[in-house]
Amino acid sequence: MTRKSIHAVINPAAGKHGADWDELRVALEARGMRVEESRTERPGHATELAAAGDHDLVLAAGGDGTVSEVAAGILRRADTGARPILGIMPLGTGNDYQRTARALVTGGDLAARIAQSEPAIVDAGRIRFESGDRPDEFFINAANAGFSAAVAERAERSFRSWPRVAGYAVSAIATLASLRNPSVYLEIDGAGEEFPANSIIMALGRYFGQGMKVAPDAVADDGLFDIISVGDIGRLELVAAYPRLYTGSHIHHGKVRVRRGRRVSIRAERPLIVEGDGDIRGALPATFEVLPGVLRVIA
Repeated sequence: MTRKSIHAVINPAAGKHGADWDELRVALEARGMRVEESRTERPGHATELAAAGDHDLVLAAGGDGTVSEVAAGILRRADTGARPILGIMPLGTGNDYQRTARALVTGGDLAARIAQSEPAIVDAGRIRFESGDRPDEFFINAANAGFSAAVAERAERSFRSWPRVAGYAVSAIATLASLRNPSVYLEIDGAGEEFPANSIIMALGRYFGQGMKVAPDAVADDGLFDIISVGDIGRLELVAAYPRLYTGSHIHHGKVRVRRGRRVSIRAERPLIVEGDGDIRGALPATFEVLPGVLRVIA
């Protein structure tokens, strides 16, 4: 299948990779493809750009945030039959979703795959907030509520001008100091239970947080979330278990439980922050639903 029209949505923050993009563009045009190029100017702009136009493929050239925004723009198109393919050129620091998506697509270098490879058919997730004052949100890799989302929110609010790794580390320490695991009510496909929880993660991909293998058995096209719940874990236990996130062995910890499901509703005794694909989306209560096979992806 040969594609004729591509819209590249480029995050200017990945400027050091400009030569890589120029090389890819030349390779695509040499294969007879028409390439339109746009650069994002603000948060959410990639979603707006991806939701418009008439192209065979929209290429997200950036990190996980750019990929997620482009995917959301594609999913917001009213005509589901005219949704373009999501292409991924990984130019970020983590590129967590690309790790999952790349394993699903075969054939040559990125230019060759974009030009002719069959896309992978993958799932996405939708978040519906019960507050009523927020629109539905989409994610393609993972959403979470609890400790890790609170760390991300603090980093965004208080340390945005810092280098990303340093800001996240200081935020984690500050959030850990005031750790109190709230009581949550978790319902998976109609079956519910209440328990104290540190974090609850709804994963479609296997990695997040710049290489953490948070859901080592997740499958991006099985129509199910891998739901990882971390129970009433203490500060020292949490710090000690942290390195296990990079190997996936944390799922064997006594206070971690893995389940699978299509629809997850979460309430908590206080309005916990909800994060999706690395961005703050809102606060609990919320419902998370799998949208099976709604995206075609080439990475």
